[in-house]
Amino acid sequence: MALPRTRTLLAAGVVAMAAVAVTSYLVTTPGRGDGPSALAGTALHHESLIAECMRGRGFDYSVAVPRDVAIEEARRAAVRQHRDPKSAVAQAQASTPPDPNQSRVGALRPEQQQAWGDALYGDDTWEGCYYTTYAQAWGESLDRQAQQGDTSAAKVRADPAVQAAERTYLSCMSARGYGVSGIDDVYRLIGEADEKRGKAANAAHTACFAPYQQAFDAAYLRLAHRN
Repeated sequence: MALPRTRTLLAAGVVAMAAVAVTSYLVTTPGRGDGPSALAGTALHHESLIAECMRGRGFDYSVAVPRDVAIEEARRAAVRQHRDPKSAVAQAQASTPPDPNQSRVGALRPEQQQAWGDALYGDDTWEGCYYTTYAQAWGESLDRQAQQGDTSAAKVRADPAVQAAERTYLSCMSARGYGVSGIDDVYRLIGEADEKRGKAANAAHTACFAPYQQAFDAAYLRLAHRN
């Protein structure tokens, strides 16, 4: 099971399918985490376990409610309170801050970013802090949820609004002098660049990626709750 790194991993900046896997399970099981802040509480417990694991691997990790979880919790709260869930989701998308690890890891050299990402999501030698702590926090194996998340992500990426947002992203990056073939191609771009250009490419990506992330979040929630 190879999933992209982090919810927005910094130099890479892609929406994490691992995070999608979490909400893919939760949004289809209304019996779990329905109480006020229950979902965020479980997510924060997982984040704390990740941070402890990362410290053991020699890396800092900032604990925060994941963006996708905050948006899903806002939707649930709106449903409970008989408010418009679409408006609640839109407001949450606009107000939820980025992953605090973005600035932390974005300031590292490319090889350090790689090492940080390997500690979090694993490599050929180990599973990664995210995965080793998942079942303890959520009480559910990640394997099945990751498969469901991969399926959900494929549907979201095929959504016309998301495809349009990706074209906008590509145009934005091109206008800033960075030719990429897709959202994930920023990995290659930064990997091939020196430190100065890598940081500049990361800054361009951060600016261009935000509208795509909003489109992805909206399409994911719409498709997840279609039925």
